[in-house]
Amino acid sequence: GVRVLAVDDDADSRELMLLNMQTAGAEVLAVGSGSAALDALESFSPHVIVADIAMPEIDGFELMRRVVERAGAGAPRGIALSAYASIEDAQRAREAGFALHFGKPADYPALVRSVAELAGLMSDSR
Repeated sequence: GVRVLAVDDDADSRELMLLNMQTAGAEVLAVGSGSAALDALESFSPHVIVADIAMPEIDGFELMRRVVERAGAGAPRGIALSAYASIEDAQRAREAGFALHFGKPADYPALVRSVAELAGLMSDSR
């Protein structure tokens, strides 16, 4: 019953996220841009957003800022994915509103566990 919005402009990365999350039993909507993710939030209410950081136009940082701005405390939890995996990058992701930061390529079993944990936190607080 966990709903995940997967956002990545790279089709292969997006497909890999989709397959891993679906295999784990999640309902997943995968989109290819930050603007498509914002549009999807009009009709899809995810527990967790897993978003690439480096996307054109609306990057992952801006996407998460807008999600938090729109939904406030009820915003879905976010996991940032980035090829940039320094401590500073993780800090910047947290400042934008992400709960977690994973380097790419992602450890998908750990990512799936983190999605489940964050979704559990969301359902506990609602």
